[in-house]
Order: sequence, then C-alpha cells, then structure tokens
Amino acid sequence: MTITETESPESVLIYVYDPMCSWCYGFRPTWKALKSQLPEGLPVVSLLGGLADDSDVSMPEDMVKYLRRTWSQIESTCGVPFNHAYWDQTPPPPRTTFISCRAVIAAERLAGVVRPSLNGSKMHTTPKHRAFGTSIHSAIWLRRLGFSDRVLQTP
Repeated sequence: MTITETESPESVLIYVYDPMCSWCYGFRPTWKALKSQLPEGLPVVSLLGGLADDSDVSMPEDMVKYLRRTWSQIESTCGVPFNHAYWDQTPPPPRTTFISCRAVIAAERLAGVVRPSLNGSKMHTTPKHRAFGTSIHSAIWLRRLGFSDRVLQTP
C-alpha cells in the first residue's frame, strides 16, 4: 500500500524491530500470525531499530552468559530453536546490530522499497525486505553465521 502526503490513514501499525534481536526472532511466528489477523488495508510500517552500535570488540563474557540465558528463555517462551553453538566462537562475536540493519536497508534498496517516514509520506510496504530480515534471523540464530566478518551467506 502506498500513501501520498495528501492522504492520511486513520490508523497505522508501526513495527519496530532489529534483525539481530533474538526476541524479534522468537516472536516472528507470533508477529506473522498477528499480521494475518489485521484489518485489510491497515498500513503496516516496519522500522529498523539498531540495538547495538558498530563494534569490532568481542562481547564481554558476562554479556555472552546473559544472552545464552536469554536464548533459553526465548526457546521456552516462544518455541523457536536456536543454534547454541553460535556462542562457541573464540573470541566471542562483537555486540553489534547496525551491520544487519544496513544489510536490510541495502536489500530494500535493491528491491526498490521506499522507507517510510513517520509523517505518513512515502509509505510503501512489501514482503521482499521482510523476507531478507527473516533470512538474517535464520542465518544468525540457526546456521550460526555472523555479521562480524561483514558477510552474510544465504542459500
């Protein structure tokens, strides 16, 4: 759905996520189910929110332990699997999510997606960039690929 500056929808659902957010990954099935129940024509705007700045510094051990526990909590709460071997990397991966956000933006541009603005202009949604975000989730959390090398390999 495209909305021009002269049109103003009565309602807009804004979904803020980060491709490297393990909770976003965990609730992906819930989000998908919720979207299928939304009223037809309701604009849904997906906005990227970077959780962690760019960094080449490995995560401190206390952060690794915290995230390991978080993954277990997400698995039990949401019923999604994680590949816990991700945390066996030596040294631990850096705590950065901006790289994955830029990857989604690059994929959107290649797909011709127009990023939404908060004032309602140039709103355009498409499943293409969401599919790339899903690929990032699968690559990181299931296949143990990382952005620390600034490379994402997808099948």
